[in-house]
Amino acid sequence: MELILYNGKIKTDDGDVSAVACDGGVFTAMGSDEEILALKTDDTKLVDLEGKRVLPGFDDSHQHFLDEGYSFRRLDLRPAKSINDVIAMGKAFIKERNISGDKWMEANNWNQEDWTEKRLPTRHDLDKISTEIPIAATRVCGHIVSVNSKALEIMGFTKDTPQPDDGSRFDLEEDGEPNGVLHELYHVVKDHIPYPSVADIKEMLKLVAAEASSKGLTRVQSDDLAVIPTRDFSDVIQAFMELTEEHALPVRVSEQCYRQDMKEMNEFYERGYHMGYGNDYYRMSCIKIVADGSLGGRTAWMLDDYSDEPGQKGLQIYKDNKEIFDMVECAHIHHMPVAVHCIGDAAATQVVDAIENAMKKHPDIKLRHGIVHAQTLNEDLCRRMKELDIQAFIQPVFIQSDMEMAEDRLGERIKYSYNWRTLADLGIHLSMGTDCPVEDMNPIANIYSAVTRKSIAHPELPAWHPEEALTLDEAIRFYTEASAYASGDEDRKGKIKKGYLADMTVLDRDIYAVPVEEIKDIKVAMTVVGGQITYSA
Repeated sequence: MELILYNGKIKTDDGDVSAVACDGGVFTAMGSDEEILALKTDDTKLVDLEGKRVLPGFDDSHQHFLDEGYSFRRLDLRPAKSINDVIAMGKAFIKERNISGDKWMEANNWNQEDWTEKRLPTRHDLDKISTEIPIAATRVCGHIVSVNSKALEIMGFTKDTPQPDDGSRFDLEEDGEPNGVLHELYHVVKDHIPYPSVADIKEMLKLVAAEASSKGLTRVQSDDLAVIPTRDFSDVIQAFMELTEEHALPVRVSEQCYRQDMKEMNEFYERGYHMGYGNDYYRMSCIKIVADGSLGGRTAWMLDDYSDEPGQKGLQIYKDNKEIFDMVECAHIHHMPVAVHCIGDAAATQVVDAIENAMKKHPDIKLRHGIVHAQTLNEDLCRRMKELDIQAFIQPVFIQSDMEMAEDRLGERIKYSYNWRTLADLGIHLSMGTDCPVEDMNPIANIYSAVTRKSIAHPELPAWHPEEALTLDEAIRFYTEASAYASGDEDRKGKIKKGYLADMTVLDRDIYAVPVEEIKDIKVAMTVVGGQITYSA
């Protein structure tokens, strides 16, 4: 017996037990201290839990794992409260990192809603940091990037550059020159940034894996193939696979494989990739598609105008329904579910139509297709998602950033936005994630947001639409066994059960016993993956 945890409060399907045994990477027995300690051998590692609460391992159902690792190379602008703060932080970052020559300065996580100016930063702002070093600063949502004049020069953007025809755009000044604000164009920026090597990518992954372990995560379901500048997406896959072969990846990763058009879809399958490709620590679980932008950047695609910007409906990425219908059908006939980013109700309508089309054309193929975010819906969409058994990958922690602006953007549509209670009561399969690095990958903050719908930064504020809150049992289930269901793994993970993968999260306090307001203060005491301790406080 490799590992025994005892003297704890361990959640199982049959109620709490005090001890659990693990061997060969799976759970072998659970019960009383007396029963389980009787199984120990000379080689058994014993852990006295000292009464701590043990849950099945937290499983983030949607994030950008590698992008968070890449963030260690970038300036985090979350603390900025003004554009002047951005300028000062940028200057200090260049000096600290000794950035010069053809190296780019990259920053992320800015949010103009937090700034005194309440406006997007332009090239003129970033030029105050440097006019010699190319600078790219990405909004917290990932859908808007601001660049300085040097970056525009390198990318060849001028007043003669035509606007893209795919729905993305760059803002112009009165004289027609680009002002440095790019909407849905980060892919253009990253084509000009020097590519990291496979070795560089592995180091990024090691850093973010350590962060994930410290926050109690035993698995992440992640969109990684196109989030950073790379020579080829296979470099990312190679980095992950090498780490698993070296037993150097302490958290499981299920890849949500991003593809943006049929050419990329066909290339993916021609190279031999498929559902389940990989191993227990890195494997492919679905195709990721992005159908619109973000609410904060007003690029989420809406059926009706934004309430705070008449005439603006956001960004429709697939203007030809046939393309996204073909992509969804292609994934479907390759027996690979899709997980499609939809923030706006128009995007969700298009995607539900595409999924329904694939299901009707190929009824013998049964898959768990899903909508990532499902942030702004309507009554008809909710009904159709239930009828078609389309799951929703939700991020309750989004309310921490969105509650101050969402009602201005949406008006009466807020009734069917961030509506987790409604979705749960309809019987739609929900799983929880953070969309990290859009939000911190901390599961505890996410659970607190789901259960209380209160601001962590401003606890004095009342709960935001508390009628849509989840119960604590639901939030934990959506972070564990429901996330396993989302990727088709519910028969082997997500529960503390004999024969299941031995993944556990140990909390420093009993989340079921503390007052609900104290949930946000709970810390992770230990993380166990495959019966191995990957983090201990």
